[in-house]
Amino acid sequence: MDKFEIRRMCEIVNSGIQPVQNLRTLGSIQELGGNPKQWARDAIYRGLIVYDECVKKNGGLYSFGDTVTMADVFLVPQLGNARRFHYNFEEDFGHLAVIEKRLMELPEFIKSDKANQITETDPKEDIRL
Repeated sequence: MDKFEIRRMCEIVNSGIQPVQNLRTLGSIQELGGNPKQWARDAIYRGLIVYDECVKKNGGLYSFGDTVTMADVFLVPQLGNARRFHYNFEEDFGHLAVIEKRLMELPEFIKSDKANQITETDPKEDIRL
């Protein structure tokens, strides 16, 4: 049952939040006269409501219990996207910010942080991991 719940949390981000805030979708929203940034913030908010319910049911130090899972791997970049669209999720989901802070203290998450990635292809070093 735990695997199912963790996959569910991954899919909340993977299919419930991320696709409706990708650039192609946001471009279409703008073409139709909508506000793409507000659209993205709304999508993130609605998705995090569902994710948050899962964390309240199963969470511990991390999204699912006291062990890092794939749910956490999906959560961290999504919270980065929330910031990108100027959505202050910390007000609505403060404990998700606490989980993110714990995760960002782990070496694997530090290495994967966007700030630690190179922006141009260097033949000597394609990725900093």
